[in-house]
Amino acid sequence: NTFERIDEKIIKNEEGYFKKAVQLSNELIATADNQYTIDIWTKDKESINGYSHLCDIISENNITDILSVNSDYFISSHYEKEIINFYDIKSLSLEKTIYNIKCSNESNSLLLFNNQYILVNCEKGLAVISIKTKEVVQYIEDYFDEYYSRKEFVLNSNNNIYIMYGNEMNLSDYSSEDSGNIGYINISVLKYCDFSFHVSEMYEDLSVQDNLHLIFVIDEKIMLCGNNLYLLN
Repeated sequence: NTFERIDEKIIKNEEGYFKKAVQLSNELIATADNQYTIDIWTKDKESINGYSHLCDIISENNITDILSVNSDYFISSHYEKEIINFYDIKSLSLEKTIYNIKCSNESNSLLLFNNQYILVNCEKGLAVISIKTKEVVQYIEDYFDEYYSRKEFVLNSNNNIYIMYGNEMNLSDYSSEDSGNIGYINISVLKYCDFSFHVSEMYEDLSVQDNLHLIFVIDEKIMLCGNNLYLLN
């Protein structure tokens, strides 16, 4: 129950910044930058930082998100080209591409479900990809497509998927003396049953006065974060 700071670090001297980092194995880490590159880093006892650059994977388009799937491969999503790429960890080569996936333009648009499926947050729904076959096996359309500009999802301890739909609000337009509701969010809950996902619950038109993010679900309690923390029972 303690945290300890260590000296190991990853330093990239080129321009740009890291968008995401995932651990591929005990020795390897993959990082995605804000350009077109996935860098692979390996532990190095001779390096003063503890890691050295092994190689890079150059993409033809911007990288939105990366996800470590299992010991065999990892994936990347590409919003502009609407594709998902699969990379073999051993060879660090492109293994497969799935096309026509309109993934979200967010850095947390990929989610691993129960070592069976990859969930892709899409512009108008949720794509379910089989880890075994590397194919899309289900597509779930959004229920609130006309009322939101932002969508986030998380898993709870029972492997249910909670999806929050919300709109960005310009809070500067409202003074601290304003009363009443200035926005709404909707939350749907997906359960996995009979080899597919189904909507089991909905929390509709929850009034908010904050730009909230769905950060965690403990059992059935939903935690939202904005300027304050909110817990929904």
